[in-house]
Amino acid sequence: MTIDTSLDTSLRRLAGTPGQLDLQHAAAGELDRLAIYLAQDPDNKGLLARLIDTAIAAGLHDRAQQTLHEALARLPDDDFFLHRQGKLLLATGKWREAVAVLEPLLLRHEDPVIRHHLASAQAKLGLLEQACAVLAPVVAQPEAGPEAVTLAIHAHHGLKQVRTAVEIAEQHADRLGGHPGFLGTAALACLDHEDLDQAFRFAAAVLALDPASAQAHAVLGTLALGEADGERAEAHFLQAQASLPDDGRIWSGLGTASLLAHRLEQAEERLARAVHRLPDHIGTWHALAWCHLLLGKRQAAHVCFEQALALDRNFAESHGGIAVVLASEGRHGEAADFARTALRLDADCISARYARAIILGEAGNGQDVGQMVRRLLAGRRSGSGQALADLVLSRSARAGHG
Repeated sequence: MTIDTSLDTSLRRLAGTPGQLDLQHAAAGELDRLAIYLAQDPDNKGLLARLIDTAIAAGLHDRAQQTLHEALARLPDDDFFLHRQGKLLLATGKWREAVAVLEPLLLRHEDPVIRHHLASAQAKLGLLEQACAVLAPVVAQPEAGPEAVTLAIHAHHGLKQVRTAVEIAEQHADRLGGHPGFLGTAALACLDHEDLDQAFRFAAAVLALDPASAQAHAVLGTLALGEADGERAEAHFLQAQASLPDDGRIWSGLGTASLLAHRLEQAEERLARAVHRLPDHIGTWHALAWCHLLLGKRQAAHVCFEQALALDRNFAESHGGIAVVLASEGRHGEAADFARTALRLDADCISARYARAIILGEAGNGQDVGQMVRRLLAGRRSGSGQALADLVLSRSARAGHG
């Protein structure tokens, strides 16, 4: 009783191009042919289902709804058509209604396609734990489809279960290496798992299949940031932004690229957009804080570091950043306390060391801060908030800020 998931591909081949209008034009002809056949054989459930599936695949939701209404009027309790009702609800963004239809359907039928559709609706509602549980039996199978595997990686990643997301990706990588959606989602998971070589390989594989992939460009942009190549990073993030203009991660990358180039006003504007869209990302708060500090806006920088600290009080660079702000204001006793906490959490915390240098009057003169920064940066290519602090402090020391 599963839906024919090859319909979309078949229709695109008929259309000759990937455009939605061409797809709908091809589908209209197919629907007219199916309607003729159905008129000759009105009790043929297979034809009726094919007509509904074709209309859904082409985005002709009114046509699908009309046909589905006719089918359910005749067969109100038929699970074959209730499944299609669930998919149509999913396609039209009625997530809760889709869950209400698909949950009882899954209890009656063990079907991987029903599981995928139910998990898709749950994920759209933010019910990521439920989505992962529903998908678990599917992704455990070696023949799991790319859409279900991709959704499982995305859901585990969203739950910050990054190791599990990467394990699922690796389990299916050899078989699904020709699917851009899978590769892009896997690349992002590997990036956040700090498996940078694998993230690069996945992202490069995506671009070979889809040169406009926002996910791939976001990953490659982040890797470029970690290498302090702001120009290359910005080029990748601008490519990604063409597809995802409101994505917080992309705005964060663009802002960081501007910060590396010392275009501070532009960085400030981009990073402010980023934290609005990505309020739980510590690295972005840090980037905005350093930007404010370099612009002489110490109070604004302090607020940003406090926001980061509220998200995770065990992150050394948040304590170290506050120490730099306080030391720059001459509040040396308070700064020393924050620096001490930061160094207890991470003995290599560069911002805490820099704060101590300010307190001792050594910042920007006797102490070779730049050399220390280069040492701490060795091997750091993730573009994280901590690495960003290293880079900005290095520039600040050379420029005499502090």
